[in-house]
Amino acid sequence: MTAKETAMTATENKGSTENSRDDLVIAHTTAQGQFFLYAGLCAMVAVAIAWYLLVIGQVGVRLPGSAWVDQTYQKKNSYASAIQQQKVLVIAGSNALFGINSTMLSDYFQKPVVNLGVNAGLQLPLILKLATPYIKPGDIVLMPLEYPMYYYNGDLTHVEVDYILSHQDLFDSLPLLQKIKLLLHSPLNRVIKGYIGLPENYVVEGLYGPHNIDQHGDQINSERAKRNENQTRTVLNHGPEEYGKSAQKSGEQALGWRYLKDFIATYQAQQVCIIFTPPAFMRHPSYHLDDIERNFYSALPQEAKQHGLNYIGTPFDFMYPSEDFFDTNYHLTSEKRVEHTQKLIELLESGALCKDFKSD
Repeated sequence: MTAKETAMTATENKGSTENSRDDLVIAHTTAQGQFFLYAGLCAMVAVAIAWYLLVIGQVGVRLPGSAWVDQTYQKKNSYASAIQQQKVLVIAGSNALFGINSTMLSDYFQKPVVNLGVNAGLQLPLILKLATPYIKPGDIVLMPLEYPMYYYNGDLTHVEVDYILSHQDLFDSLPLLQKIKLLLHSPLNRVIKGYIGLPENYVVEGLYGPHNIDQHGDQINSERAKRNENQTRTVLNHGPEEYGKSAQKSGEQALGWRYLKDFIATYQAQQVCIIFTPPAFMRHPSYHLDDIERNFYSALPQEAKQHGLNYIGTPFDFMYPSEDFFDTNYHLTSEKRVEHTQKLIELLESGALCKDFKSD
């Protein structure tokens, strides 16, 4: 072998050795990458399982935050369960709790009335679900829903999450995907508190709760004179909502319309008369000045009718000055509640809905 051939062979061997070394490095790097990928996936699965077990372990435990809602519903439900004749049910959030005078409605319909309004934060699907056991054939259902319920899009609120986690039956009834969504939206501090539960001998106090509703389910102790400085400051300085812009984002396909259409279809088949009306709501100049907001309130009644809802009244007619509210932009004082309910009765009288359901 010549010197030239020997050199070429050496060069080839060196190149082969370097290629082998490169292959080993690549293989090692790939193996490392796969190891870290698998390790990461395993860690994620382990965290998910741990979180699932942590949340599941405290489902069904009541907490102070939802106790007033839970106990208020229990009291109202007991009223509805005790009625053996055809009745009127008011289904909405807290605008109905503060804004409806059920005694006046009972006198008008000549039927017993139960106000099931508690908290709009529970959201439309849960509010409908909680009312379902008490709706019977021949009943009248009055629904002055808060505006966000119409364009509900599936987002969870902390009130809704807290309430569902506090009730094993509600949690168990959720489809798998909704359970996963709830688990992902369960705050760590809520889960930790779930392992503590209600303090011993806990009693609901304050403005909201079963101790502050009457025999129909209406809020009591909401006279203007009982409004404290903080509550007065809150309502007098309350800014506008942007429900029109939110409704635009949800669009025509908002889940709220689907839930309401299904609800109507179920109970109209059982000869239940369902009427939708505007809620009691705080007036603000922007609702007239802003094109999007004005169009939202102006168009809502017709849009509701296009979705098959028996909607009467116009939102602007049921908006009131800030001084007529107790502590939020949906909570009327008891004095204004009388006027608001009278307007509802006049609206019901002028329409043809549920005429056959009214007792003589």
